[in-house]
Amino acid sequence: MLKTVLVSPKFLYRIEKASPGQKPGEIVAINDYDLAVRLSYFIWSSMPDDELLDLADRKKLTSTAQSTEPVKFSGKAISAPGSESHQGNNREKVFDGDLQTNLDGPDANSYWVGLDLGEAKPITLVRYAARIGQEQRLVGGKFQASSSADFSSDVVELFEIKTLPSRGWVTRNLDQPVVKRFIRYIPPKNSYGNIAEIEIRGSGKGTVLEQQVQRLLSDPRSRSLTENFAVHWLQINKLPVARPSTEFFPEFNGNIRQAMFDETVLFFDSLRKENRSVLELLDADYTFVNEELAKYYGLPEVKGKEMQRVSLKPEDHRGGLLGMGSVLSLTSHTSRTSPTMRGKWILEVVFGTPPPPPPANVSQIKEEPGKKKEAQTFREKLAQHAQDPSCTSCHRKMDPLGFALDNFNAVGRWRDKQGEQPLDVTGELPSGEKLNGIADLKRVILSRKDDFVRNLSEQMLNYAIGRELEDTDDCPVRQIANQLKSNDYRFSTLVLEIVKSYPFQYRKNQLEK
Repeated sequence: MLKTVLVSPKFLYRIEKASPGQKPGEIVAINDYDLAVRLSYFIWSSMPDDELLDLADRKKLTSTAQSTEPVKFSGKAISAPGSESHQGNNREKVFDGDLQTNLDGPDANSYWVGLDLGEAKPITLVRYAARIGQEQRLVGGKFQASSSADFSSDVVELFEIKTLPSRGWVTRNLDQPVVKRFIRYIPPKNSYGNIAEIEIRGSGKGTVLEQQVQRLLSDPRSRSLTENFAVHWLQINKLPVARPSTEFFPEFNGNIRQAMFDETVLFFDSLRKENRSVLELLDADYTFVNEELAKYYGLPEVKGKEMQRVSLKPEDHRGGLLGMGSVLSLTSHTSRTSPTMRGKWILEVVFGTPPPPPPANVSQIKEEPGKKKEAQTFREKLAQHAQDPSCTSCHRKMDPLGFALDNFNAVGRWRDKQGEQPLDVTGELPSGEKLNGIADLKRVILSRKDDFVRNLSEQMLNYAIGRELEDTDDCPVRQIANQLKSNDYRFSTLVLEIVKSYPFQYRKNQLEK
């Protein structure tokens, strides 16, 4: 029986069943439950939680009216100065759905835990939960709000827990809204490890659906957008089998590969967590490295194995995807760079305009000397190869882009020469634009940021609805891209506009056979 369940299409696939009375092929708006499922699988890659299902049950998700639901405020976990050691490695994981907060006594005021909302917000209720089996240890604990991070002034007493709470979430409505930025929980004296989670809610702007998009994005589960969308769109899932060999590049070891992968993942995920501009994928003044990768890149010294955010200067030659070792390594050959592969990656991933596959009988560039007089450089070899009429048009588009990145060797390290020969990183695009290195390449790509934003909108919409886009999806894609542009290219705008789009909220009805 279990085997039958596991191989059933209804277990393996998300099937949106048609309602009785609907015609095959009819375009219909999805209902609240379908919207909850689509929304949750898009952002979390998982089934809807109780809150989404409750809103769907009350038909709130499809409502276009301004929300009156108390919205969850996201923020940064904070604790008493000097108490970090008592929080252990869990301090940054508070409020993520697990039993994380570790509070100590006997001086409870020294070991509080709280939430920084980022700005003063109208708080109307607090939700909290005890560690399982430790509900009695909450009795005597209290919640406070303040405008100061250390709660040294302007403190408002919200409430004290005077009776034994029930197991699970407890909701406490405030008598009147309190507009504050910082909230904390102070445990009773001699209370050890007594609280599991805290949620702060209040009135917010927008519809229920808009608020839920923001809630889902602020939840750690939305990291799945990075792990399941970005990793495949950027093709860095291929990094473990990237061609560069340790025979030619012994420094390109397993630790460096993993750090390069983590750099790209953390960078993309920072766009989500901090609601940053998606244009930072093209150029940015920061990245993520650990000690080993920083030394590998030639960046200022960083200590430790943990990946850390570091600021970049122009002379570091990094910033954005084109300066990341993950992209540069997976677009190289075993022993050398591949301007063609790098140019193809830019056309395919950045602009969504992949060149056609090469002809089946196209000749490959040979690395070993031949009988005929050879070109002196690989660039000249490639130029000879590209003279084939069936190859010329594509190479004219790809190769100048790739040569602009040739200051990075096959494993992503900066170089000014190849052996004793100076590098030629110049090129000319079919449009007549001239390139001379990565700075020019970034400038040209950013001048076509509308094409990049349109492609990113297409790629994420494709992922969100789980099907290939059709010609009829062209107008919604343009609308998504235009809204993204008008809102400073913020990551949350991209996700929200996809959720509000026609392809996401409608489907073609298909009856079961």
